[in-house]
Amino acid sequence: LSVREQGGLFLMPTVGGPAPVALSTSASLTVDGRLNMTPAVGSFGALFTSDSPVVVNGTANISVGDGAFVLNNTTLRINDNPEFTVTSGSVQYNGTAGLEFTGSVGHTASGELVTTAIVSLLMNNSGGVTFTTSATITGMLDLTRGLLSITTGTLFIEDVQNASDSSYVVGNLQRYVAMSPTIFPIGDTSAFLPLVIEYVDNGGTVRATVQQGNPTDGRAGMAG
Repeated sequence: LSVREQGGLFLMPTVGGPAPVALSTSASLTVDGRLNMTPAVGSFGALFTSDSPVVVNGTANISVGDGAFVLNNTTLRINDNPEFTVTSGSVQYNGTAGLEFTGSVGHTASGELVTTAIVSLLMNNSGGVTFTTSATITGMLDLTRGLLSITTGTLFIEDVQNASDSSYVVGNLQRYVAMSPTIFPIGDTSAFLPLVIEYVDNGGTVRATVQQGNPTDGRAGMAG
């Protein structure tokens, strides 16, 4: 199923309708235009459910009004889209569902797209991605390419892989540390400055970030 730039796809229940408009697909969905599921005033909202990958290209956006955008054991891929967001309603990442950022155009993520707990996140956008709110990743954060910047709040993660000098977190990063070495793949906009904590007695949550200036000689700072 493909939604192209000319016109887009609109799902709008009528006022006082008996049930929400629902779209469910087991085939992959590519959105190049607009997927607009905003309901009329007084309706029951809209529901989109996908069991296969959803790819959002260019300047596409999705609105689900008072309804929900549901991903079941699949991925939502945002490719070369600078400002894609779910403007209303809620996003549900079920099972092994994940969020992917790809391409080379920088992206700013906000709203329901990231305020709901994300099962997994793939960072593969050389232009970088910015979160303007706190976010939680309950599974794996895969830092393949590009910087993931947290301008407001904190990124909470469970696990991380593939961090390097070309892909790491800029901003507050928080995770649980127990009795084994735990990496915090952090840095600033100019350098990758990872922090490794060997262990914390009885386990505990640590928040780390990089700050310029004292008291850490201009390199890295930690708060827990």
